[in-house]
Amino acid sequence: MGNARIAAVVLALCASTTLAQQQAKTTLTVLVADQTGARVPGARIAATNQATGSQFDAVTDNTGQAVVDLDQGTYKLTVRSQGFETWVEENVELTGEMHKDVTLVIGGMGCGVCVVPDVPEMPLERPPAVADIPLIPLQQLALPAKPFRQKHQWLRRNPT
Repeated sequence: MGNARIAAVVLALCASTTLAQQQAKTTLTVLVADQTGARVPGARIAATNQATGSQFDAVTDNTGQAVVDLDQGTYKLTVRSQGFETWVEENVELTGEMHKDVTLVIGGMGCGVCVVPDVPEMPLERPPAVADIPLIPLQQLALPAKPFRQKHQWLRRNPT
């Protein structure tokens, strides 16, 4: 009976040591939308533990939401999606369940270096008014003569 008690005490000590060594877990829910409020499905989320360097990845579903189970700690959060600028926030303290709303800005081209040509501004001129266009008599137009003479004569007889 003495050996059974010793075994029970040793087992209890081992279990409590193992539990003490495990990190407390938390859940991070991320909702990704664009500037108009439209949800962004397929956005890649990376949560990097700043103390350990461990990275946890997730992808948003069709509703723009992703759920990541993490150890409690301080994280760097990165959200990427094609056509948007990368969103980054450092020193995010996770001590319990957290909900994070992320708004992505349209415009990320997904390239390391983007070259945009310098295009000069084009002046905006208003088109000339109909009154500014000189009227040319039909006789001066370089067109086949007979059908247009007939049309011209018809127009003279039937002015609009």
